[in-house]
Amino acid sequence: LRLNLDAEPDRDRFDLTLAARGNADGVMAHLTKVNRPIFVQVYGQGSWKNWQGRALAIAGADRMIDLSLANAAGRYHVNGRVAPGVLLKGGLKRIASPYVAIDLDTGFDNRRFDGRLSLRSPALTLDADGGIDLRTSSFRNLQVSARLLRPGDLVNKMSGRNIQLRMVLD
Repeated sequence: LRLNLDAEPDRDRFDLTLAARGNADGVMAHLTKVNRPIFVQVYGQGSWKNWQGRALAIAGADRMIDLSLANAAGRYHVNGRVAPGVLLKGGLKRIASPYVAIDLDTGFDNRRFDGRLSLRSPALTLDADGGIDLRTSSFRNLQVSARLLRPGDLVNKMSGRNIQLRMVLD
C-alpha cells in the first residue's frame, strides 16, 4: 500500500496518489473474496475547487474498475465502467456483466446530493435524477427510471418485453 497526499486547503492544492497491490492469498483478496492478485490505483491532481483523477482496479487479468473522477467547483463527476461480476452471484452477476457503464454528475452541499446518475449494462438501464438529503434521511423529487432489457439475466426462464419501472421518491 502506498499513499501520497499533498493537500493544502488554504492554498487550494489537492494531489492524490494511492496504489495498493496484493497477492491472490493476501489481505485485499481475502477482504474482497477475490482469490486473484489485486491492483488498485486512485490518482489525480488539481485543487480543492478543480480536481481531475482516475480510479482503476484490476483483479488477475480483469479490469474491475476504470473510472474518471472530477470535481469542478463543487460538482462531482464519475464516468467510466465497473465490472462487479467477480464479486456478485446469480442474477445480479448476469445483469452486471460484462460491465456497468456509470455516468454520475452531482453536487454535494450541506449533506445533500443533487444530480443525476445513469447506469447501463447490456441487460439493464437505470437513470435517476433528483436529490437525496442525508441530513433528514429523505429523498427530494428523485425520479428513477429502469428498463430490464434481458429479463432472463435477472431470473432464469423469465421473459418479457419493455419491462420498465418508473417512480418518484419524495
